[in-house]
This record gives sequence, structure tokens and C-alpha cells, in this order.
Amino acid sequence: MLTGLIDSSPFSLSTDSDRATRAGGLRPLAVISALFLSSFLAVGNAIALTADFESLLHGEVVSGQIAGVTIDALNPNRSFDYAVAFDSTQTNTADADLESNPQGPAYWSGGNLVDTELGIMLIIQENDTGCAVGICSNPDDEGRRPAGDLGFSFEVPVLDFGFDLVDIESIAAESGYLEFFQGQSSAIVQLMDFLELGNDRYDSSIVLGNNTANRYAAITAASVGLENFDRVVLHLGGSGAIDNIQATLVPEPSTALLLSLGLVGLAARRRSRAH
Repeated sequence: MLTGLIDSSPFSLSTDSDRATRAGGLRPLAVISALFLSSFLAVGNAIALTADFESLLHGEVVSGQIAGVTIDALNPNRSFDYAVAFDSTQTNTADADLESNPQGPAYWSGGNLVDTELGIMLIIQENDTGCAVGICSNPDDEGRRPAGDLGFSFEVPVLDFGFDLVDIESIAAESGYLEFFQGQSSAIVQLMDFLELGNDRYDSSIVLGNNTANRYAAITAASVGLENFDRVVLHLGGSGAIDNIQATLVPEPSTALLLSLGLVGLAARRRSRAH
């Protein structure tokens, strides 16, 4: 599921301004729309997006089901490339390391999300059993090293990228990294950065190993020398899954313009009815 939240820029209208506006024949609603548009264009209201994959089925092949982002996979070990939803609440799957344990002392064996139920997550599929019809009958993450890539292409450029990773065994064995693209420009962030003492991204709460779950702090475009991202690729060095992708985008001015014109139109209709 992809959700969005708009943080509107504050503005106020004084009583004197209202009276002056009415005297000039312009309704307050039109003034609001004009102020909204100028505020939107000047500040750029941020929209927070979260993709948690909970609307997908266990084994579902993923591509364009999530609004606002297109997902793709590259598996260099196979003749097929499938990004697939994996339900971590299920038992007796092909990969026990991706199963949570609600009956145990914690959901996961370790990590900063050890007590968090994650539900549906995204994997690079290891086999193609049933996948041709859109639902893989035996969901299992690629275990060879490197496992491959999961790509996320955003319809609107984003300013940052946060995520959860599950069952990353070790950076030494699985040297994964993220690649960020802005048009023809790109930048790389190594997952090792989050484990390296003294690195700006170091996070002591991250613990790797079989059946671990961790949330990684959002990587901003500014921190890698880019203005924004239009595509992010997770290069998985081995088995693992990604979940709860979080990003922030700034809507294009046309979004604000359409909303402003809608408010002006509403003001005009009200004025016409009044006459």
C-alpha cells in the first residue's frame, strides 16, 4: 500500500483583507487559492510516501501494483527476473529465515526491529514455479551471491529513501549496497557504512544475521551529492528482503496549479449562485 500525507504551508487572512477583497469583487476562497499557489511554489510542500506491500498476496509477482513507483528485479543467477511478495507471517515456507515467530520471545532473532511484526516484504525470487501466471507457488529469496537487484523507479523524484532489511546475514559475506540515480548522475551508499564505527551513517542498533530485521535511517539526496532521486536500486549481496520503503517527494508545480484552479472555480460558482 502506498500512502501520502501533505504538510500544508501555513497562511492567514486578516479581517481587513477580507473586507478589501470583497469590495474589489474577489471572494476569500479565491484569495486562499492564490495564497496556496504562491506558498506551494515558493516552499514546495513535502509529501511523505510509504510502501509497505501489505496489499499484496504471498508469492505475487510485483511490478506496477504500487501507485507512484515501478518495481523491477534482476537475478543474474537465473533465466528469469521476479520481484515477489513474501508473507513473513506464514510458516513452513521455503525460507524459514524470512518467517517471523509470534510465539517466541520476539518476532525476529535480532536487530532493531526484533519486536516488530513486518508482514509482507519484497524478495528476489529464486525459482519460477507458478510465477508465469502472476503468483509464484513457492516464494523463496535468491540464496546465491550476489543475489541480484531490486529497483524502484519513482514517478515523481524523491528527496530521501528509508527502508527495512530482513535476513541480511553479514556484510562481509554479502557486500550489498544502494545506488541512487538522478537522470544520468548516480551515487552509491554501502550497507557497510551503517556498521562502520565513525561513519556518519553508523547505527549501533543494527544487528545482522539469519532471521534478523533492521530499520535503516533514510538516506537523503543531499548526503550523496544529488538534488533528488528518480530511481533507487538495492544490490543484494545474498539472501534477504526489503520492506517499508519510505520516501519524501516535492510535488510538481502543476499539482499545486490544478488544486488552485479548482479553488478558484469553486469560488466563481459560489459567486454566480449568489448573483
